Amino acid sequence: MVTLILHWAQAITDYLNRNGIIQNDLEIYQFGFVLCISTMMSFGQVILVGIICDILPYTLCYLILFTVLRVHVGGYHCTTYLKCQCTYLMIFLIYMLLRYIDINVWVAFMMYIIASFTIWIYAPVQHPLKPLTRIEKKSFSKKSKLLVVVFGIALYLAHLFDKGLSYTVWYCLLANACLLTYGEVVYVQKNDFKNDHCISL
Repeated sequence: MVTLILHWAQAITDYLNRNGIIQNDLEIYQFGFVLCISTMMSFGQVILVGIICDILPYTLCYLILFTVLRVHVGGYHCTTYLKCQCTYLMIFLIYMLLRYIDINVWVAFMMYIIASFTIWIYAPVQHPLKPLTRIEKKSFSKKSKLLVVVFGIALYLAHLFDKGLSYTVWYCLLANACLLTYGEVVYVQKNDFKNDHCISL
């Protein structure tokens, strides 16, 4: 998986360089292409599952909501691109599975409250290899809090009109809170990030 992604990124970088589109900082461009390819592969496999299961509209909503939160709150990143792809798909498959489980409304509400407070207090959790400046931390913290409020309003409104959409909002918030918590434990408490090199979505 890593070899394939790196090969594609190198091929794109070489092509742009040969045609005079980029001349300097080739390694930076290649790294950017690696992240783009990895992210597109993650999106692609989720969309494919959504199409097969005939829930493409909810899948697209899931991708948008999950990604918006993920970008702003941060959290754990896998140590290899293969693990990244598998974990991303697994999170979506759990979303698919829970759609068919009747979760008690009060249990779901308490989980929402816990997830919201977790994001409110700890976000953003940065990757040690991709540190944020103090200004960026403050900005992402404010945006994370705003997103918690927006998601809360969206969850309430969606619950009135579309239970599937409300579940999607709820799950994206919960999943990001879990990734954020695990990232807080690994990066901040244990300070364990020596092997981490996959920092895409």
